[in-house]
Amino acid sequence: MMINGSPVIIVDNRFLPVIDYEQARKHKKRRINKKWRKRYGMKPVYDTNFCAVMENPFGGKTILMAQKVYNKLKESENHDKT
Repeated sequence: MMINGSPVIIVDNRFLPVIDYEQARKHKKRRINKKWRKRYGMKPVYDTNFCAVMENPFGGKTILMAQKVYNKLKESENHDKT
């Protein structure tokens, strides 16, 4: 897909910026939850609304975006055509 003549690259979740960390498994009892936090650890929460513009050294631009943003953009583009 191209936007204003710039190519779009969809970035995998592993390469998105990390916003926060959340506990991998939770238990409603506080005492057990502490043990689960130690055992199962924390998992990253990624920014799924990521979109960035990268300047090429030879001129031109490349747009990097998450799959969620790409799907919304594509959906709105199809909606505008009908």
